[in-house]
Amino acid sequence: MKTSTRYPVCLERAARGRGLMPPLQAHPARTTYSVVDGSITFFVGGRVVQAETGASVVADAGVPHTFRIESNGARWRVATDVVSIARFDDLGRALAYPCAMTDQDTATVSAIAAANGIRVLGSPGLLPAAAA
Repeated sequence: MKTSTRYPVCLERAARGRGLMPPLQAHPARTTYSVVDGSITFFVGGRVVQAETGASVVADAGVPHTFRIESNGARWRVATDVVSIARFDDLGRALAYPCAMTDQDTATVSAIAAANGIRVLGSPGLLPAAAA
């Protein structure tokens, strides 16, 4: 079995409005979110973490997680290891605006995420079972 090479990546993301909540997901590598500006609630496995500017939150490999923007805008960095930096960037752009996802949207986002072994586990608003 061929093992894909993984590369460390750290990308900065921003949201202009309150309520952005990406789909519930699990990454194959440890992922660190660092809040650059604003307020974000992270749902990581059974934990609910309120994070403000300067705070960091870690989702270990395989742990279901999502987050919700609580302030009128926020910026954060996401750091992890990926196979395709371009597809990871595509995933971030695909999830940049809060919306209700159609089945077609879910299939598209899942395909983009799969390029890096990221599993989309549910639509925006769905929380990890232990955090619900």
